[in-house]
Amino acid sequence: MVGQVEDNNGYIAIAETPWDGGYELVHPAGGETNLASVWYPSLGEIGYNRKIKYSFMDECNYNRLCKVYRKYVKQQKGIITLEREGNPNPNINQLIGSPVIHSFIYNHTEPSSDIYDREHPENNDVLVSFNERVNQLKELKEKGVEKAYLHLDGWGKRGYDNLHPDVFPPCKQAGGWQGMKYISDTCKELNYIFAIHDQYRDYYLDAETYDKEHAIHNSDNNITVEAEWAGGNQTFLCTQLAPYYVKRNFETQKKNGIELNGAYLDVFSVVTLDECYHQEHRMSRKQCMEKRRMF
Repeated sequence: MVGQVEDNNGYIAIAETPWDGGYELVHPAGGETNLASVWYPSLGEIGYNRKIKYSFMDECNYNRLCKVYRKYVKQQKGIITLEREGNPNPNINQLIGSPVIHSFIYNHTEPSSDIYDREHPENNDVLVSFNERVNQLKELKEKGVEKAYLHLDGWGKRGYDNLHPDVFPPCKQAGGWQGMKYISDTCKELNYIFAIHDQYRDYYLDAETYDKEHAIHNSDNNITVEAEWAGGNQTFLCTQLAPYYVKRNFETQKKNGIELNGAYLDVFSVVTLDECYHQEHRMSRKQCMEKRRMF
């Protein structure tokens, strides 16, 4: 969905077949903005009819564009309200009015990473124990923070953005399974929501169960390798296979007494949809979206 407004006139363009759609935006300094829709092939083919719905409006502003889009999604039965979410999951209701405590346990950067600090290597490892985070949570409660949402990064074996999807046991230097359970139990005691940062797309080459055949394969049957994040060399896990790892990891935490109220599955909602040409798990962008929405 994109829209433009000028002199109280505007339009909204809603892609009714969004999986292989995008847009091209050109805005030269001091010049006019050019916006055009772009369609991409699906696994090398057009495959199906592409559709965009345009609505043109007078007396238009940003809020009106949002209302038009909301009405469209509602007609498609795609609206999920907080009330609807809250019926099966009471944690949703507790989110209202809860401050987000965004915290971490361990940040470690591998030498192979593009962001490794060679001038100041001491900056590549920052560790805070689970016990210290628990004490900070208790202090917040004492100061009157009655409810909160804890988002915990870097709790895994080698810290934030490392070794996915094989992140267990939790960081031993910070307290391991016992330390993470202490946070879980404390949040329950304080009536705080406990949620973790998690990841099932970036696929690290030094992960314990790494298998090239599980990675996203390009049309030339090769894989893309990069080192943009802290964990160093990585490719991308095919989303068709991600549900196995999600279930495995969450069951492992439950078996070890970790009671999660939520999880942020990084990149699933913010990066472009993936295609995979591997013959055993071919995946179109539409199939990728469907798999991501499962979580």
